[in-house]
Amino acid sequence: MTADNTVEFLDLYNRLERLIRERYNLSRDGGAIAWLLSRDKVPRALRDELDYCREVRNFLQHNERIDGSYAVIPSDAMLDALRSTLERFEGMGAAEDVCTRREKIRVATMDEPLRPVLRDMAEHGYAHVPILADGRGWAC
Repeated sequence: MTADNTVEFLDLYNRLERLIRERYNLSRDGGAIAWLLSRDKVPRALRDELDYCREVRNFLQHNERIDGSYAVIPSDAMLDALRSTLERFEGMGAAEDVCTRREKIRVATMDEPLRPVLRDMAEHGYAHVPILADGRGWAC
């Protein structure tokens, strides 16, 4: 572990913050990673790693250096965790990148005969057809 780990850690952390801000259209107010950690759907292991990284980053960012040196040097494991999290977020596209526009979706109703739906599915290569009734949806 060297002081270079600290510089790389801060760079990775800042890149991850920017990426989360852009991905979720967040303002510059407050920390993007703190916002992400407040979400319910973050897996526990990732939450623990990011929270630990957030605490280390805050310590490094808000405390004076001692004789020009950082008081803490992040471990290689911490850098690896940040790198893999960053790669994970970089690899995620937006929903619009993978979703189908509403006008291109074959939708059925609960009372629609099944044969025409199955025929359309076979003809057009649909794997699923949403079935809508009373504002509720199913897929077949």
